[in-house]
Amino acid sequence: MQKDPQFSGSPIEIFLAPAENSDRAELVIHDAQDLEIQRISVPTETDVFSWAGKDKNGDIVDAGIYRVSLESFQNNELILSAAAPIYEEVKEARLDAGKTLLVLNDGSVFPSNDVVAVRSK
Repeated sequence: MQKDPQFSGSPIEIFLAPAENSDRAELVIHDAQDLEIQRISVPTETDVFSWAGKDKNGDIVDAGIYRVSLESFQNNELILSAAAPIYEEVKEARLDAGKTLLVLNDGSVFPSNDVVAVRSK
């Protein structure tokens, strides 16, 4: 789901989908002021990463909303930078005017066609 994650002390599950031809990938975390707070090298064959809410010094960050992106590289050249979707638990699914809407634990509502991945808990 394309939503900036809300960090509240618990790890955030991030869906990783590096560019097809990439040989290296980095997860980049920005705070609400758009300052880069952490850059993490992640394997290109991994599809889920759990961000523990730490900055580049290893300190736990403040609760709040963070922007997460995945940068894909080939031969040390950036070939793609894209928002990294996060996994959110769905609390409810409802039908509204013929469209399926998903309600998340935080109360936010999304159309079901915004979902890019599903997994069991």
